[in-house]
Amino acid sequence: MPLKLRLPPRKRQVIPPKFKRPAAPPRTVVDWRAAAKTSNVSSDDRIKLLVLTNPKKPGSAAAETFARYQDGMSVGEAMKAGIPAEALAHDRAAGFVSFHPLPDFMALMAAA
Repeated sequence: MPLKLRLPPRKRQVIPPKFKRPAAPPRTVVDWRAAAKTSNVSSDDRIKLLVLTNPKKPGSAAAETFARYQDGMSVGEAMKAGIPAEALAHDRAAGFVSFHPLPDFMALMAAA
């Protein structure tokens, strides 16, 4: 008769539950049309480009629109060139452009 060895009972492995990633904060949705209408920008204000290269995805419609910007053009001229008010508001909020009244713009350019 073979000898039976008694082994201690196996311990059950406790598998920790998978940790869930904390929920992302809710995204804020900005209505750029409303932002463009309520801004205190005059059509005579001048546009100062704050980036050296086009920050938009190459080949996109946004890149073509951003390429129409020229340093020193007025907001009214930009809108006549086909840049929508929503794009102006978005690019300003994103830090790609800034708007300045003409005297401030001239002082800014003289200081540069």
